[in-house]
Amino acid sequence: MAWRAYNTVNGQILGETSSSGARPVDYQLDALGSVVGTIKTNGTLENTYRWAGYGQQVSKTGIGSDPTFQWVGGWGYRKTDALSYVRRRHLAQKHASWSSVDSFWPYQPQLRYAHSSPVSYADASGLAPEFIGCDGVKGAKLSDCCRKMAPGSLDRTKVKECMKRKGFGFPYPVLDSDVDWFLDVIQRYCSGTGANDGSNRVCVRCGGPDNDLPSWPSKCPNPCKTTKNLWGIAYPPGPQPLPAGIKDRCELVEYGPPGPECSDIYKGPTGRKCACSVVICDRAFTNLAEPGIQIETPCAILYHELAHCSTLGHPAGEEPIPGIDMSRSLDFVYKLGCCICKANYGEDQCGKECSRITKS
Repeated sequence: MAWRAYNTVNGQILGETSSSGARPVDYQLDALGSVVGTIKTNGTLENTYRWAGYGQQVSKTGIGSDPTFQWVGGWGYRKTDALSYVRRRHLAQKHASWSSVDSFWPYQPQLRYAHSSPVSYADASGLAPEFIGCDGVKGAKLSDCCRKMAPGSLDRTKVKECMKRKGFGFPYPVLDSDVDWFLDVIQRYCSGTGANDGSNRVCVRCGGPDNDLPSWPSKCPNPCKTTKNLWGIAYPPGPQPLPAGIKDRCELVEYGPPGPECSDIYKGPTGRKCACSVVICDRAFTNLAEPGIQIETPCAILYHELAHCSTLGHPAGEEPIPGIDMSRSLDFVYKLGCCICKANYGEDQCGKECSRITKS
Protein backbone atom coordinates (compact mmCIF):
# COMPACT_ATOMS: atom_id res chain seq x y z
CA MET A 1 0.00 0.00 0.00
CA ALA A 2 1.46 3.35 -1.05
CA TRP A 3 1.85 6.05 1.56
CA ARG A 4 3.34 9.49 1.99
CA ALA A 5 4.33 11.13 5.27
CA TYR A 6 5.02 14.78 6.06
CA ASN A 7 7.30 16.35 8.64
CA THR A 8 5.64 19.19 10.55
CA VAL A 9 6.70 21.57 13.31
CA ASN A 10 4.10 23.81 14.99
CA GLY A 11 1.64 23.13 12.20
CA GLN A 12 4.03 24.02 9.35
CA ILE A 13 4.99 21.36 6.79
CA LEU A 14 8.78 21.13 6.45
CA GLY A 15 9.33 18.04 4.30
CA GLU A 16 8.03 14.72 3.01
CA THR A 17 8.89 11.08 2.42
CA SER A 18 7.03 8.27 0.65
CA SER A 19 6.86 4.51 0.21
CA SER A 20 7.86 4.76 -3.46
CA GLY A 21 11.55 4.56 -2.68
CA ALA A 22 12.15 8.21 -3.46
CA ARG A 23 14.52 9.84 -1.02
CA PRO A 24 13.00 12.17 1.60
CA VAL A 25 13.19 15.86 0.84
CA ASP A 26 13.11 18.91 3.09
CA TYR A 27 11.29 22.07 2.10
CA GLN A 28 13.08 25.41 1.89
CA LEU A 29 10.37 27.95 2.73
CA ASP A 30 10.16 31.69 2.25
CA ALA A 31 8.57 34.09 4.75
CA LEU A 32 5.08 33.47 3.33
CA GLY A 33 5.43 29.69 3.65
CA SER A 34 5.96 28.88 -0.04
CA VAL A 35 8.39 26.15 -1.07
CA VAL A 36 11.25 27.91 -2.87
CA GLY A 37 13.59 24.93 -2.81
CA THR A 38 13.81 21.21 -2.07
CA ILE A 39 16.81 19.82 -0.21
CA LYS A 40 18.15 16.26 -0.40
CA THR A 41 19.08 14.26 2.68
CA ASN A 42 22.77 15.02 2.04
CA GLY A 43 22.02 18.74 2.35
CA THR A 44 22.35 19.66 -1.33
CA LEU A 45 19.78 21.80 -3.10
CA GLU A 46 17.70 19.79 -5.58
CA ASN A 47 15.09 22.14 -7.08
CA THR A 48 14.31 25.85 -6.80
CA TYR A 49 11.00 27.64 -7.43
CA ARG A 50 9.75 31.19 -7.92
CA TRP A 51 6.09 32.14 -7.57
CA ALA A 52 3.86 35.01 -8.72
CA GLY A 53 1.49 36.69 -6.28
CA TYR A 54 -1.41 34.25 -6.57
CA GLY A 55 0.66 31.11 -6.90
CA GLN A 56 1.48 30.92 -10.59
CA GLN A 57 4.87 29.29 -11.06
CA VAL A 58 7.33 31.77 -12.59
CA SER A 59 10.33 29.46 -12.84
CA LYS A 60 11.83 26.16 -11.73
CA THR A 61 15.39 24.86 -11.76
CA GLY A 62 16.39 21.26 -11.17
CA ILE A 63 15.13 17.92 -12.45
CA GLY A 64 13.87 16.43 -9.23
CA SER A 65 10.22 15.54 -8.63
CA ASP A 66 8.02 18.37 -7.42
CA PRO A 67 6.90 18.21 -3.80
CA THR A 68 3.24 17.65 -2.95
CA PHE A 69 2.94 21.08 -1.37
CA GLN A 70 4.37 24.06 -3.25
CA TRP A 71 3.00 27.63 -3.22
CA VAL A 72 2.30 28.44 0.47
CA GLY A 73 2.79 24.70 0.85
CA GLY A 74 4.29 25.07 4.28
CA TRP A 75 0.78 25.97 5.49
CA GLY A 76 -0.94 23.17 3.60
CA TYR A 77 -1.89 24.75 0.26
CA ARG A 78 -2.14 21.93 -2.30
CA LYS A 79 -2.40 22.27 -6.09
CA THR A 80 -5.46 20.62 -7.70
CA ASP A 81 -5.55 21.26 -11.46
CA ALA A 82 -6.29 24.99 -11.91
CA LEU A 83 -7.12 25.49 -8.25
CA SER A 84 -5.36 25.32 -4.90
CA TYR A 85 -7.08 23.48 -2.06
CA VAL A 86 -6.75 25.45 1.19
CA ARG A 87 -8.21 23.35 3.99
CA ARG A 88 -11.85 24.37 3.55
CA ARG A 89 -12.08 26.09 0.17
CA HIS A 90 -10.52 26.13 -3.26
CA LEU A 91 -8.60 29.18 -4.48
CA ALA A 92 -8.99 30.01 -8.18
CA GLN A 93 -5.52 31.39 -8.79
CA LYS A 94 -6.25 32.46 -12.37
CA HIS A 95 -9.04 34.72 -11.08
CA ALA A 96 -7.23 35.70 -7.86
CA SER A 97 -10.21 34.78 -5.71
CA TRP A 98 -11.89 31.99 -3.77
CA SER A 99 -14.16 29.73 -5.82
CA SER A 100 -16.85 29.61 -3.13
CA VAL A 101 -18.40 32.19 -0.80
CA ASP A 102 -16.81 32.73 2.61
CA SER A 103 -18.99 31.10 5.28
CA PHE A 104 -18.63 34.32 7.30
CA TRP A 105 -20.14 36.52 4.58
CA PRO A 106 -21.35 39.31 5.00
CA TYR A 107 -18.80 39.80 7.83
CA GLN A 108 -16.07 38.87 5.35
CA PRO A 109 -15.88 39.64 1.61
CA GLN A 110 -17.45 36.83 -0.38
CA LEU A 111 -14.51 35.82 -2.57
CA ARG A 112 -11.56 38.14 -1.86
CA TYR A 113 -8.37 36.32 -0.91
CA ALA A 114 -5.89 37.56 1.73
CA HIS A 115 -7.04 41.20 1.66
CA SER A 116 -5.90 41.29 -1.99
CA SER A 117 -2.30 41.23 -0.71
CA PRO A 118 -1.12 37.68 -1.48
CA VAL A 119 2.60 38.50 -1.20
CA SER A 120 2.09 39.67 2.38
CA TYR A 121 -0.66 37.43 3.78
CA ALA A 122 -1.78 33.82 3.63
CA ASP A 123 -5.06 32.22 4.69
CA ALA A 124 -4.07 28.74 5.76
CA SER A 125 -7.44 27.71 7.20
CA GLY A 126 -9.78 29.16 4.58
CA LEU A 127 -11.37 30.89 7.58
CA ALA A 128 -10.42 33.97 9.52
CA PRO A 129 -8.55 33.16 12.76
CA GLU A 130 -4.93 32.09 12.45
CA PHE A 131 -4.43 28.93 14.51
CA ILE A 132 -0.72 28.62 15.25
CA GLY A 133 0.76 25.36 16.45
CA CYS A 134 -2.71 23.84 16.78
CA ASP A 135 -1.87 20.58 15.02
CA GLY A 136 -4.19 17.79 13.99
CA VAL A 137 -7.23 17.33 16.21
CA LYS A 138 -6.65 20.62 18.05
CA GLY A 139 -6.63 22.74 14.91
CA ALA A 140 -9.60 20.89 13.43
CA LYS A 141 -11.58 21.34 16.64
CA LEU A 142 -10.87 25.06 17.02
CA SER A 143 -11.62 25.69 13.34
CA ASP A 144 -14.94 23.94 13.80
CA CYS A 145 -15.66 26.08 16.88
CA CYS A 146 -15.38 29.20 14.71
CA ARG A 147 -17.15 27.67 11.73
CA LYS A 148 -20.22 27.16 13.92
CA MET A 149 -20.23 30.89 14.73
CA ALA A 150 -20.88 31.76 11.08
CA PRO A 151 -24.12 33.63 10.29
CA GLY A 152 -26.91 31.12 9.86
CA SER A 153 -25.13 28.44 11.91
CA LEU A 154 -25.42 29.81 15.45
CA ASP A 155 -28.86 29.64 17.10
CA ARG A 156 -28.87 32.83 19.16
CA THR A 157 -32.22 31.98 20.73
CA LYS A 158 -30.72 28.89 22.35
CA VAL A 159 -27.83 30.93 23.72
CA LYS A 160 -30.18 33.52 25.23
CA GLU A 161 -32.40 30.87 26.79
CA CYS A 162 -29.35 29.21 28.33
CA MET A 163 -28.04 32.52 29.68
CA LYS A 164 -31.34 33.06 31.55
CA ARG A 165 -31.01 29.84 33.50
CA LYS A 166 -30.25 30.32 37.16
CA GLY A 167 -27.00 28.38 37.25
CA PHE A 168 -25.37 29.30 40.55
CA GLY A 169 -27.48 32.43 40.95
CA PHE A 170 -26.38 35.02 38.40
CA PRO A 171 -27.03 38.26 40.32
CA TYR A 172 -28.86 40.39 37.74
CA PRO A 173 -31.25 39.88 34.81
CA VAL A 174 -29.59 38.82 31.59
CA LEU A 175 -30.57 41.18 28.80
CA ASP A 176 -30.91 39.86 25.26
CA SER A 177 -29.13 42.99 24.05
CA ASP A 178 -26.10 42.14 26.23
CA VAL A 179 -25.98 38.61 24.87
CA ASP A 180 -26.28 39.87 21.29
CA TRP A 181 -23.44 42.32 21.85
CA PHE A 182 -21.12 39.59 23.09
CA LEU A 183 -22.15 37.25 20.27
CA ASP A 184 -21.42 39.98 17.73
CA VAL A 185 -17.95 40.43 19.25
CA ILE A 186 -17.14 36.71 19.08
CA GLN A 187 -18.63 36.37 15.60
CA ARG A 188 -16.56 39.29 14.30
CA TYR A 189 -13.37 37.86 15.76
CA CYS A 190 -14.15 34.42 14.36
CA SER A 191 -14.63 36.05 10.95
CA GLY A 192 -11.54 38.27 11.16
CA THR A 193 -13.32 41.64 11.42
CA GLY A 194 -12.94 42.28 15.14
CA ALA A 195 -9.94 44.62 15.08
CA ASN A 196 -10.22 48.36 15.47
CA ASP A 197 -9.56 48.78 11.74
CA GLY A 198 -11.86 45.89 10.87
CA SER A 199 -9.29 44.00 8.83
CA ASN A 200 -7.12 41.73 10.97
CA ARG A 201 -7.67 38.30 12.39
CA VAL A 202 -7.07 36.85 15.82
CA CYS A 203 -3.95 34.77 16.41
CA VAL A 204 -4.73 31.67 18.46
CA ARG A 205 -1.74 29.68 19.72
CA CYS A 206 -1.85 26.20 21.22
CA GLY A 207 0.74 25.08 23.77
CA GLY A 208 1.33 23.68 27.21
CA PRO A 209 3.60 23.68 30.23
CA ASP A 210 5.98 21.19 28.61
CA ASN A 211 6.47 22.85 25.23
CA ASP A 212 7.09 26.35 23.89
CA LEU A 213 4.36 28.38 22.23
CA PRO A 214 4.88 28.63 18.45
CA SER A 215 6.16 31.97 17.09
CA TRP A 216 6.08 33.35 20.64
CA PRO A 217 8.77 35.88 21.64
CA SER A 218 11.62 33.93 23.21
CA LYS A 219 11.90 36.20 26.26
CA CYS A 220 8.15 36.42 26.83
CA PRO A 221 6.95 33.98 29.54
CA ASN A 222 4.71 31.16 28.35
CA PRO A 223 1.47 31.63 30.33
CA CYS A 224 0.72 27.91 30.13
CA LYS A 225 3.94 27.35 32.10
CA THR A 226 3.84 30.28 34.49
CA THR A 227 0.15 30.15 35.51
CA LYS A 228 -0.94 26.98 37.25
CA ASN A 229 -3.99 25.19 35.84
CA LEU A 230 -4.51 27.75 33.09
CA TRP A 231 -7.00 26.85 30.36
CA GLY A 232 -6.54 29.90 28.15
CA ILE A 233 -5.85 33.62 28.14
CA ALA A 234 -6.46 36.59 25.85
CA TYR A 235 -4.27 39.65 25.31
CA PRO A 236 -6.27 42.47 23.65
CA PRO A 237 -3.81 44.96 22.13
CA GLY A 238 -5.77 48.06 23.13
CA PRO A 239 -9.09 49.44 24.37
CA GLN A 240 -12.29 48.91 22.43
CA PRO A 241 -15.51 50.96 22.52
CA LEU A 242 -17.99 49.23 24.84
CA PRO A 243 -21.72 49.81 25.35
CA ALA A 244 -22.30 51.89 28.47
CA GLY A 245 -24.62 49.33 30.06
CA ILE A 246 -22.06 46.55 29.77
CA LYS A 247 -19.11 48.74 30.68
CA ASP A 248 -20.82 49.90 33.90
CA ARG A 249 -21.28 46.31 35.09
CA CYS A 250 -17.99 44.79 34.01
CA GLU A 251 -14.40 45.18 34.96
CA LEU A 252 -12.02 45.60 32.05
CA VAL A 253 -9.30 43.05 31.45
CA GLU A 254 -5.79 44.41 31.22
CA TYR A 255 -4.88 45.07 27.61
CA GLY A 256 -1.57 45.19 25.86
CA PRO A 257 1.30 42.68 26.06
CA PRO A 258 2.18 41.32 29.52
CA GLY A 259 5.58 43.04 29.29
CA PRO A 260 7.79 45.00 26.87
CA GLU A 261 9.54 41.78 25.87
CA CYS A 262 6.18 40.43 24.64
CA SER A 263 5.22 43.03 22.03
CA ASP A 264 5.58 40.53 19.17
CA ILE A 265 2.71 38.36 20.45
CA TYR A 266 0.58 40.44 18.06
CA LYS A 267 2.31 38.96 15.03
CA GLY A 268 1.68 35.62 13.35
CA PRO A 269 4.44 33.39 11.94
CA THR A 270 4.31 35.23 8.60
CA GLY A 271 4.59 38.61 10.35
CA ARG A 272 0.93 39.43 9.88
CA LYS A 273 -0.61 41.65 12.55
CA CYS A 274 -2.99 40.01 15.03
CA ALA A 275 -6.10 41.85 16.18
CA CYS A 276 -5.86 39.97 19.48
CA SER A 277 -3.51 37.31 20.81
CA VAL A 278 -5.14 34.24 22.39
CA VAL A 279 -3.44 31.23 23.98
CA ILE A 280 -5.28 27.92 24.47
CA CYS A 281 -3.35 25.63 26.79
CA ASP A 282 -3.09 21.87 26.28
CA ARG A 283 -5.21 21.09 29.32
CA ALA A 284 -8.21 22.61 27.50
CA PHE A 285 -8.20 19.54 25.25
CA THR A 286 -8.51 17.04 28.10
CA ASN A 287 -11.41 16.19 30.40
CA LEU A 288 -9.72 16.45 33.75
CA ALA A 289 -11.83 15.48 36.77
CA GLU A 290 -10.68 18.20 39.13
CA PRO A 291 -12.59 20.06 41.86
CA GLY A 292 -13.96 23.55 41.29
CA ILE A 293 -15.67 25.27 38.40
CA GLN A 294 -13.97 24.35 35.15
CA ILE A 295 -14.96 24.61 31.53
CA GLU A 296 -13.94 21.37 29.92
CA THR A 297 -14.21 21.89 26.19
CA PRO A 298 -11.87 23.91 23.98
CA CYS A 299 -14.80 25.57 22.18
CA ALA A 300 -16.25 26.99 25.41
CA ILE A 301 -12.78 28.27 26.32
CA LEU A 302 -12.19 29.75 22.86
CA TYR A 303 -15.53 31.59 22.91
CA HIS A 304 -14.74 32.86 26.41
CA GLU A 305 -11.32 34.21 25.41
CA LEU A 306 -12.61 35.79 22.20
CA ALA A 307 -15.11 37.72 24.32
CA HIS A 308 -12.16 39.00 26.38
CA CYS A 309 -10.53 40.27 23.17
CA SER A 310 -13.00 43.15 23.36
CA THR A 311 -11.41 44.03 26.77
CA LEU A 312 -14.58 42.91 28.56
CA GLY A 313 -13.80 41.46 31.96
CA HIS A 314 -15.70 39.50 34.57
CA PRO A 315 -18.77 40.92 36.33
CA ALA A 316 -18.50 39.87 39.97
CA GLY A 317 -21.34 38.18 41.84
CA GLU A 318 -23.13 40.03 44.62
CA GLU A 319 -24.06 37.20 46.99
CA PRO A 320 -21.20 34.86 47.96
CA ILE A 321 -21.92 31.14 47.98
CA PRO A 322 -19.84 29.08 50.44
CA GLY A 323 -17.29 26.87 48.70
CA ILE A 324 -17.92 28.28 45.23
CA ASP A 325 -15.44 30.31 43.19
CA MET A 326 -17.48 33.48 42.68
CA SER A 327 -15.36 34.75 39.81
CA ARG A 328 -16.55 31.78 37.75
CA SER A 329 -19.87 30.62 39.16
CA LEU A 330 -21.59 34.02 38.89
CA ASP A 331 -19.75 35.14 35.81
CA PHE A 332 -21.43 36.31 32.60
CA VAL A 333 -18.42 35.54 30.42
CA TYR A 334 -17.80 32.00 31.72
CA LYS A 335 -21.49 31.22 31.39
CA LEU A 336 -21.58 32.67 27.87
CA GLY A 337 -18.79 30.35 26.69
CA CYS A 338 -20.72 27.36 27.99
CA CYS A 339 -24.04 28.49 26.51
CA ILE A 340 -22.56 29.04 23.05
CA CYS A 341 -20.91 25.63 23.27
CA LYS A 342 -24.24 24.01 24.21
CA ALA A 343 -26.09 25.82 21.41
CA ASN A 344 -23.52 24.64 18.87
CA TYR A 345 -22.79 21.12 20.10
CA GLY A 346 -25.66 20.01 22.35
CA GLU A 347 -26.57 20.07 26.02
CA ASP A 348 -24.41 17.11 27.01
CA GLN A 349 -21.31 17.84 24.91
CA CYS A 350 -19.65 20.64 26.88
CA GLY A 351 -18.49 19.00 30.11
CA LYS A 352 -19.85 18.52 33.59
CA GLU A 353 -18.90 21.95 34.86
CA CYS A 354 -20.66 23.68 31.97
CA SER A 355 -23.74 21.74 33.06
CA ARG A 356 -23.34 23.07 36.59
CA ILE A 357 -22.78 26.65 35.47
CA THR A 358 -25.86 26.60 33.23
CA LYS A 359 -28.24 24.40 35.25
CA SER A 360 -31.91 25.37 35.32
